[in-house]
Amino acid sequence: MSDVFDDRGVSDVVGFVLVFSLIILTVGAVYTAGFDGLTHLRQAEQSANAERAFEVLANNVEDLVERGAPSRGTELQLSDARLTYGETVTMNLSIDGGYYQTRLRPIVYETGTGTRIVYTSGAVIRQQPGGSVALKDPGFVFGERTVVPYIVTRPTGRESVGGSTRVLVRTDLANRYVEAYTDGPYNATLNVTTERWRAWNGTLSESPRTNCSVEPASGDAETVSCSFDAKRVYVQVVEVDVHFI
Repeated sequence: MSDVFDDRGVSDVVGFVLVFSLIILTVGAVYTAGFDGLTHLRQAEQSANAERAFEVLANNVEDLVERGAPSRGTELQLSDARLTYGETVTMNLSIDGGYYQTRLRPIVYETGTGTRIVYTSGAVIRQQPGGSVALKDPGFVFGERTVVPYIVTRPTGRESVGGSTRVLVRTDLANRYVEAYTDGPYNATLNVTTERWRAWNGTLSESPRTNCSVEPASGDAETVSCSFDAKRVYVQVVEVDVHFI
């Protein structure tokens, strides 16, 4: 009889250990999967919020460009992210002996996952390790009447803000003028040199009036070169001072 009771006691202990181990493994698996899921959800929401904020920023800058507003402010919430300026983007237009070149610093929201939300001359771009795509097209208009806007963002004050805090991006209109070519037809070429060339090539190639190609540049940058014909061309240059407050 004692041997029977001993076997039952051992069986109960083994059963308890197995059940307890199963519970621990299940809880661990659920915790790990749930934690990863919450992390991915948080990162996706963070990027989505940055995209919406940058679209508001782009609309506010449009007030300076199109309506001559003196200043606008856009509030952004940083969540373990960094707001800074990107590498210089070069844009130039060749037309009827005229040559207009500008160099600007894009505004960049960087997350810890390698995703960047970028404002460049009217465009809002999402940049990831696999490439870039335009979320909001720049204000280029191609046709019989073509408009080429240069929105030149210029850093003023500190170059970056990081962490988890609210930042006010103040944009001040510094200079604004238009050069008009109205005695066409003209054949012109627009070049944009940037590391986000995929997004620029995609948005500039959408117009049936442009013929675009991509040419090597330096580093990670490439040059998107687009030729087009127009009867009238307006080159709009708007210089905007940017402050991180």
